[in-house]
Amino acid sequence: MKIVIIGAGFLGGDYLIPGYELLTSDLSKEVRAVKGNFENMEQREKELPFPLSAGNGREILKQFQPQMIVFSPPPDQAKEIAENTIFPYCKERSEQNLSLPEIVSAIPGLSADWFSEKSKLPISAAKIMPSMAEPIAGVEAGALGASFVSLSQNAREDFRQRVQTLLSKTGEVFFLSDHDVISLLAVKISSHLWSNAAMDICDAAQAYGQQISTQEIGSAVRFYHRKREADAQKSIYPCGEDSLPNWARHFLDSMENAWFSGLRQYTAKQELSIPLEEAERINHLSYEMNLLNVQLESREKLLLNIKHHATSGGLLERGCMLYEETLSGPLKRAVEQAIRSSSPNEAFLFLQDEIDGITKAVRRHGMNLK
Repeated sequence: MKIVIIGAGFLGGDYLIPGYELLTSDLSKEVRAVKGNFENMEQREKELPFPLSAGNGREILKQFQPQMIVFSPPPDQAKEIAENTIFPYCKERSEQNLSLPEIVSAIPGLSADWFSEKSKLPISAAKIMPSMAEPIAGVEAGALGASFVSLSQNAREDFRQRVQTLLSKTGEVFFLSDHDVISLLAVKISSHLWSNAAMDICDAAQAYGQQISTQEIGSAVRFYHRKREADAQKSIYPCGEDSLPNWARHFLDSMENAWFSGLRQYTAKQELSIPLEEAERINHLSYEMNLLNVQLESREKLLLNIKHHATSGGLLERGCMLYEETLSGPLKRAVEQAIRSSSPNEAFLFLQDEIDGITKAVRRHGMNLK
């Protein structure tokens, strides 16, 4: 089938390539990608296995006539691009009694039904939130992937199967309501913030002559979580606390307990269409994958991952901003207190509610993008 990607960033242009390979016979002939401007154009052309152009989405759609549009521009530009690029093309096809393309959208704030409601056309659409699971430092993490999909009301079973195929290499695929997707995606974002926290802990410890690494933090936090949670995902890589000084063991044990308790507190208050047990299973997958990333990747790779995943106007960008505003400073001061006292402290009495609050704010941001 023919596919046009509108928004050729990391997700649409790179991460979903294994799915494109399953849906097409030749990427160079059956896939086209369009980015918004000519910045880094030459580099991106070298990186992608299909033709790339810039600023001409409507023309590419008309020339190429794809069966599927993968829609992944910056979230804060998505509505304008859809209304000025996709909808005019679909309207022309409708007036000519031609079939309309399916839309697979990676925009958190746009429901799958938004495309048909806004265009007044019977567009079948799916909103996808891929797991972003990749091999982590050579360790296959696909088993921890949890990708979310919500379908438009008019979506047929064959379209559902194509979306399933597109995401099949990203881990387990969950078909959820739109409300569920935003609510549980917010938990993924707050789990991702462990990367930010691990780097802050390292910096604060180093200021007091304590050398610990982000990898050691990730290993210990996974260890404490798995020790405490009977429902934690089956381990795919060893973890432990042995390399850490005593203050760090007490500190991270308390911190992990408060962090995941905040996620659980948030989830319990959401009105979900799925049982709470299934939601918590999804949360365990998201949490474990992000902690494994902290354990196995270098600090430099953690920073690069944040850069790739925190798209402009998106949920991770918002989560990182909230973390810096509310948690970064208090966390560094808590590290200082822990090193000075060499014993558990009360620094994390606030953390459970802060994580709950950040996750709620991320969810609200996602809803406001509509």
